[in-house]
Amino acid sequence: MLAVDVSPWLRLDAQTCPDRLFCHLRPPGDAEHQMIPGRPYSFVVALKIGRTTWSAVPDAVRLEPGADLAAFTTTRLRDTIDRLIDAGHWKAGVSEVLVVMDAGYDAPRIARLPTDLPVQVLGRLRPGPGDASPGADPRGVRSGHPCRGRPPKHGAKFVFGDPVTRGYETRDTLITTIDTRDHLDGNEGCEAVAAAALIAAQCSDGEPVSPFFGPKEPVPAFAMELRSLAVDALDRVLAPESELAELWDDTPDGPRWRLSIDQLRWILDPRLRPQEDVLFEI
Repeated sequence: MLAVDVSPWLRLDAQTCPDRLFCHLRPPGDAEHQMIPGRPYSFVVALKIGRTTWSAVPDAVRLEPGADLAAFTTTRLRDTIDRLIDAGHWKAGVSEVLVVMDAGYDAPRIARLPTDLPVQVLGRLRPGPGDASPGADPRGVRSGHPCRGRPPKHGAKFVFGDPVTRGYETRDTLITTIDTRDHLDGNEGCEAVAAAALIAAQCSDGEPVSPFFGPKEPVPAFAMELRSLAVDALDRVLAPESELAELWDDTPDGPRWRLSIDQLRWILDPRLRPQEDVLFEI
């Protein structure tokens, strides 16, 4: 188990030191926060499993001014884990190395950077506005009840243990469909159409989700940006090398299916709706 953190080395005499930084210091009591000259260091500490306070510091490097903390931490973790593997402290077949970090780190980004390392990242997330779904509809309707006064800025809170409150799966489904350059599988196309239909149901002209064929759990309020992703995903489903489009085109109902997909696109983005033909000109 490894833990990462940044700790300042205070240098009160470093007022004129080149590349000096000011470290945030919170004194005990009710005293005001202070900014004291110092040098922040990035530490990688090896922790022992069990009820013990013994630890080892295999890596400690000064954090340069303007450094990208996530990229810098990933580089130090890579160097430390490579040295631990060379020393025989980790071998293939055993559990991965657990890396623990505080809320000051961008844990989701760091978890995606070292893709070739045998690590699992555990980070504490600081609560904030991002832990809530979008606010109520501007028309003043929330959960079927009119809301009085100014509409709230944020909606229901995200529960990280409850996938229903996040909506991440819908976003991932759309992005996966859009990024598919080769032949699009039929099942992936069906999932993309279903995700777009759920998002369209929350639009002003959208049809409500069927209680018989729709999700059994409550659907979260989707962000506005997902509508453009849904349109791009539907375009990919209609594009060549799409198994779902090919299967529908081989049936008599193919044109009607394509029209239903176009209607979804028009609901998600009314600007795509075709203009009616002019019967006569004056």
